[in-house]
Amino acid sequence: MEKLAGYAKLLASVRVQKEAGRPFFGKSYLKYGQRYALWSYFLQLGGILGGRHSANLDALWVRASRLIAAMLFSATFSVSCSRHPSAPVRAETAFQEAEQAATYELIRLRSAYQARATVADFSDRVVNAQVNIDSGMTRVSDAEFRNIATRAVAAYAKVRENWELRIHFEEMATKHSNFYAQNNQDADYYKSMEALYIVRAYDLTKLAESYVNAKTAADRAQLLKNAVEADKILENQWEKKSKAREKVLADRKRAQEESDAEWKRENDERTRTSNEEMAKQAEQAEVERKRRFAPEGTVYNLKPVKLASGKQTVIASAESTLNVVRKNADGSVHVELNGAEADVPADDLTNDRDWLAAYRSLHRDDN
Repeated sequence: MEKLAGYAKLLASVRVQKEAGRPFFGKSYLKYGQRYALWSYFLQLGGILGGRHSANLDALWVRASRLIAAMLFSATFSVSCSRHPSAPVRAETAFQEAEQAATYELIRLRSAYQARATVADFSDRVVNAQVNIDSGMTRVSDAEFRNIATRAVAAYAKVRENWELRIHFEEMATKHSNFYAQNNQDADYYKSMEALYIVRAYDLTKLAESYVNAKTAADRAQLLKNAVEADKILENQWEKKSKAREKVLADRKRAQEESDAEWKRENDERTRTSNEEMAKQAEQAEVERKRRFAPEGTVYNLKPVKLASGKQTVIASAESTLNVVRKNADGSVHVELNGAEADVPADDLTNDRDWLAAYRSLHRDDN
């Protein structure tokens, strides 16, 4: 309201300003019913003046004329700023109220990030704002504002996403020292993306504020035109960061593939060497087995053995080569030498030449 001069104008303007409502966005306003209350106020003031100056008609007339002028001015001023909820004025419609509510949600998100809330708290705020704005957009007829609010809350969601990823990789860098450089590189990337999206979120929040408060369609159109340039700048920055990120991931993938191929070559070489060594050891073991052990079915007696062939008896001296005929149920072994046979305890027989030599050396003095 413009500054008014004169007693009547000043009186009327002061009273109108006291009665006017003050919304979060937009100008002050009066509802139509309040205009009649203003007139009632001035009529009461007239009665007070009449009682005070009843003895001085000239003074009464001067003040009464000023009071009448104030009533007329109040009617004029109240008409200029009065708005009824059902009146077709943009700031008072249900659509405008929904726009203001959505803008307030964006402002709250901006304030929460600037206050450096925890990532968990900010995440909850973003989710709540998304729900509130999505539901509020059904009451907004302006497609341009719906686009602004939707993109703004999406930008805040990207801020939250990159914030969470940055913290994740920062924690990974401290826990896994082997991947410290790689995790720090990832954390730096998500930090830069967080910074990119928060700038965009701030710009869109400011655009929503300006758009809601714009007085004319031309002002809103100019705001949208300026926003197009900001979108191009963001797209260029995002494209540069995305290409740089793709190169980093491609280099990392190539390095991993080269590392895997090198590991495979080394593992194949180790496997081949191990197999050759095992085959050599098996061959040596077989040679050693043939050297050390008697052929299958052949044993050596550690003590002299009496064998019978019909009515004849044959004495087999120690270390004789005997043929195994069968193993008996009692654990003894039925052996044969040149047609003569006998049952010999298993403890008195061996097929191990090294054991036989050791036994001979041990009992040499017994002979």
